[in-house]
Amino acid sequence: MKKLILALERELLVAEKQDNTWSVQSFFKGANPVSLAVDPHDGNIIYCATFDRGLWKTYDGGASWETIDIAPRLVSLHSKINPVECIPCFE
Repeated sequence: MKKLILALERELLVAEKQDNTWSVQSFFKGANPVSLAVDPHDGNIIYCATFDRGLWKTYDGGASWETIDIAPRLVSLHSKINPVECIPCFE
């Protein structure tokens, strides 16, 4: 079986080829997926960042997706970050 996960402008497509036949599922229509990341230890765990619907995660190679609520963690993380002096690399 071959699988392609494609982040297009307005949706995410999961295409699978089995026995010379492709099946295609569409997710996040209108959500503008902007980035995909695959867990290096488990290829069935994939993350999809969208422009306006947040971060999503699949545990089954893209057959189903669940939203990840990261806002509270980002707020607490932000409060622990200290500003760093920026040193220009080029003058």
